[in-house]
Amino acid sequence: MNRLFRKNDAIKMKMFYFILSGNERMRAVDQVENDLGLTYYMVDYSFKELNQDLIDIYKETGGELCQLQKVGNRYYQITGIVETVVSRLFWFYGARSKLFILLNNIFTSQKFTPSKHSQDNFLSSASVYIAKNELRDFLLDYNIQLSNAYRLVGDEFSIRQLLFSIYFGIYKEFEYPFKKQVEVESTIFLETVINDFNIELTSGDRSKLLLYLSVLFIRLQSKNIMQTEEAYFYPSSKQSATANYLQKRFKLNDETSNIELQNIQWFLEAEKLLPFCSTLFCYETEKETVELANLFIKNLTNQDIETENDHPMETMLSSRVQEIFRYLILCSSKRVDHLFYLRQADVYFFYPTHYYLCKNFLEKHYFKESRSSLHSVNYKFLLLNFLTSITNLFEVSHLRYRIKVKLDFISGKLYQDEIENLIKHMIDLPISITFKQSEADLIITDRYHKHKKSNQVINWTYPATIHDWSHLTNAIIHFLNSKISDEGEKNFFLSTKQSD
Repeated sequence: MNRLFRKNDAIKMKMFYFILSGNERMRAVDQVENDLGLTYYMVDYSFKELNQDLIDIYKETGGELCQLQKVGNRYYQITGIVETVVSRLFWFYGARSKLFILLNNIFTSQKFTPSKHSQDNFLSSASVYIAKNELRDFLLDYNIQLSNAYRLVGDEFSIRQLLFSIYFGIYKEFEYPFKKQVEVESTIFLETVINDFNIELTSGDRSKLLLYLSVLFIRLQSKNIMQTEEAYFYPSSKQSATANYLQKRFKLNDETSNIELQNIQWFLEAEKLLPFCSTLFCYETEKETVELANLFIKNLTNQDIETENDHPMETMLSSRVQEIFRYLILCSSKRVDHLFYLRQADVYFFYPTHYYLCKNFLEKHYFKESRSSLHSVNYKFLLLNFLTSITNLFEVSHLRYRIKVKLDFISGKLYQDEIENLIKHMIDLPISITFKQSEADLIITDRYHKHKKSNQVINWTYPATIHDWSHLTNAIIHFLNSKISDEGEKNFFLSTKQSD
C-alpha cells in the first residue's frame, strides 16, 4: 500500500507509528533516523509536515488535537488523544494520493479518459502518464494488468479482493467513497444479503460488508463477472434471494449468479460474519489448502496425518488449519498490505511465541516452492495474518519445552513474589519458575552475578521498569528461537495425538 501513497506521506505514516509505539509515545531522534533509515533532514522535514497534517485532520474530522513535539531537541513525543489518529492519517494520505485518485477514477468511471482525468485533477498529461506506469507496476504485483484502454484486466476475484482492501484500508468508516446512487443500490443489495443469510451485524461489520458489496456492484455494473472457468467456487444449487437479485439486477444466468453467491458467502465466512463453512470451493482451491494444511501439521507434529484421519483431534485440527490456508490464499495474498507502516520487529513483538514457527514455514513451503497463489509482495501482511490465525489455534501449552526462570532479587521475598505473580499472569510465554539455580535457563535479578554467562542473567533495576519487562520478553524469545534452531521444531511442539 505504501507504493500507492506519496513517498513523503508513507514516510510520515511509518514515523508516526514508530514514535507512537515507543515508551510513553516517545523515541529518540537518532533512533527514528537509524531504525527507519532516514537522514536527519528527512526526519526534521517530515516532523514539521506531519504536525501540519495533524492540524488539518483535526480541522476536518474534529475530536481531540494530536501533536508531535520535540523534547529537549533529543526526543520526539506524541501528545493528545491518539486512539484513531493512525486510521485518520491513513485516510488523509490515501485519499489524496495521485495513484489512488487515478485508480479510483478508472474503477468508478464508465468511460475513463486520461485527458478528462488530467483536466479534473489539474494535472499535466506527463503526470498522468507517469502515474499510469506506476499504477501498472503496482497492479502487476497482484497479477492484474492495466490495459492501454485503462481497464483492469485479470482474475476477477483477485481484482475485487484488491480493490476492497484498498478502499477499506483508506476509508473504513470515515466516509462512503462512492456516488450516492451506488450507495443506495448497494444498500438494497446489502439488505438482501443480510435477510438471505439471516445474519446480525455490528455497525462496523455492516460498513465493511457494504463496502465489499459496493465493489461487487460497480464491477458487475461494468459487466465484469466471475467467469466459470476461472472461479474459485462451484455454483450452489440452492435457491437464494441473493442469487435472484443478481439475476434480475445484472441479467446473470443461474450458474453465474450462483458462483457470485458463493463469492459473497465466502466473504461472510472469511470475515467471520457467518459461523459456518458451506462455501463450495473448486477442486484446485481445496487441493492446495489440504496439501498446505497437511504439510503444516506434519511439520508441527512430525507425523503424517493422512494415516490418522480417524483421530478426532487431528481431524478438527486439519479442518481449522485448512480454513486458515484458504483465507491466506483467497484473501491475504490478494489484498494490499494496509499495515505497511509496521516493521518486521513489530510483528515479532506482537506474536513472539509463534513467530519463528510461522515465518519459517512460510519461507520454506510457500515462497520457496513459488506457489502461484501466493507471492511475497505483501509478505509481512501474510505473515501477520498467518500469525493471528495460528495464535488463536495453538496455545502456549502446545510448546513442549518450557524455559526455566529463577528469580533472585535482593529486594526481598515480598517483591519477588509480586514479580513471580506478574510473570505468570502477564507474559504469554512458555515459562516455569524454578527455585534451583542449577536448573535455570535464565536468571532475573537485581544483583550482580559475576560468574554467570551474560546471556543467562537478566539484570533488572529496582523497581522494575517497562524496559525491564521488554528485555525479559526479548531474552525469552531469543532463547526459545535458539533452542528451536538447534533442536528443530518437532522437539518443541506437542503432538496432536491424545494419550491413551
